[in-house]
Amino acid sequence: MTKEGGKKVVNFWCKALEALKVAEWAYQNKHYNEAVSRSYFAVLRAALAMLTELGLKPDTKRIGYWVQANFARECVHRREKCLLIVHEYSLSCGIYERGQNTLMK
Repeated sequence: MTKEGGKKVVNFWCKALEALKVAEWAYQNKHYNEAVSRSYFAVLRAALAMLTELGLKPDTKRIGYWVQANFARECVHRREKCLLIVHEYSLSCGIYERGQNTLMK
């Protein structure tokens, strides 16, 4: 992965985490439709980060369909590598401390 590609992945991953935090807040405050919407975008961005890290780029404007098709095909077969990628970028965005396996609040 190039330096710029790595920045793009970190950017996608941090946006996914931000969307997840907003979804949690919306759910806690009984804004359920917004919680679902933000959750969807959190998952979409996290999957896009993963696929970008694996070297894949969308070739369509229909990103949701592209992510769904490619995530299922690529990430399921590369489970262990994908878990390492998630952990690495979680460290980059500050949700894990090194040496711990639990999320930081």
